Amino acid sequence: MTQKTEQIEADVLGVLNEVEEEKRKERRKQVAVYNHVRRFLLFVMVCIFCYCVYSLAEVYLDYQRSNNTYKEISNMFYVDVPKAEQQTDESGATIQAGSISGSQEWVWNFEAMKKMNEDAIGWISLPGTQLNYPILQGVDNDEYLHTTVTGEYALAGAIFADYRNSLALEGNYSILYGHNMNNGSMFGVLRKMKEQAFQEEHPVFDVYIGEQHYRYYVYSLYIVEPYETADSPYQFQYEVLDSEEKEKEYEAFLQSTIDRSMYKVQTYTKEITVDDKILTLSTCSGSGENKKRMIVHLVRGEEVID
Repeated sequence: MTQKTEQIEADVLGVLNEVEEEKRKERRKQVAVYNHVRRFLLFVMVCIFCYCVYSLAEVYLDYQRSNNTYKEISNMFYVDVPKAEQQTDESGATIQAGSISGSQEWVWNFEAMKKMNEDAIGWISLPGTQLNYPILQGVDNDEYLHTTVTGEYALAGAIFADYRNSLALEGNYSILYGHNMNNGSMFGVLRKMKEQAFQEEHPVFDVYIGEQHYRYYVYSLYIVEPYETADSPYQFQYEVLDSEEKEKEYEAFLQSTIDRSMYKVQTYTKEITVDDKILTLSTCSGSGENKKRMIVHLVRGEEVID
């Protein structure tokens, strides 16, 4: 009995050892699979990280290229302003004789801008901000969506007039488009106008149309849905007022632009009439496929004689 018992115990122990060995093998397989999966996931994560870094670098470089492009274009309009050299005669009286190098002044040159891009129709700037760009007008509203004034691809694109504005900003009602860039370039600065204090610090735009230079004053701003509706700011039938009925419609439309303003603009208090030249700035607001639009309405003020 003792030998049989020992044999049985040995057999049972052998079976248990085999079972344990199988379990160890299974665990080793699981660990191996886990390590493979972990290494694969790590590889995927590294790839995703590298792609994100690459994408961010591409966006950053794209922003830099656009900024440099527009800065170089703006710089070409700086000219030296001679400073009178003062001298005294024998009696000690002050006289002027010749000139010495003075400061530089930004002087608009429509002809030079037109030579660079025949679609150029003007320039817009908001003093004290980085908004300082040429205005283009293409054959449609896609041409300069992601194309700079020099014809290169860029996320920032260009500031452009709606192709339906046939009078190149000399009509009663015109629209300009520009991207709301994350770095504040193009029309990115407009989002700051949601704060009334910022708007009051920057109430006047300088707009060059052809050879002329005008001051444009902010009088209303608000957010709208991306699609066009009957009361949307994307109206083109008022560029030319060729009937009394259209004048009445336009008068009501102008009043609606005032009523919709997110706050009462205090920096321009004159009455807006159908005789005014209105320039509407449109840019994205928010994110997503159906992101809304921010609208800033400007009214033409005085012409500046440079």
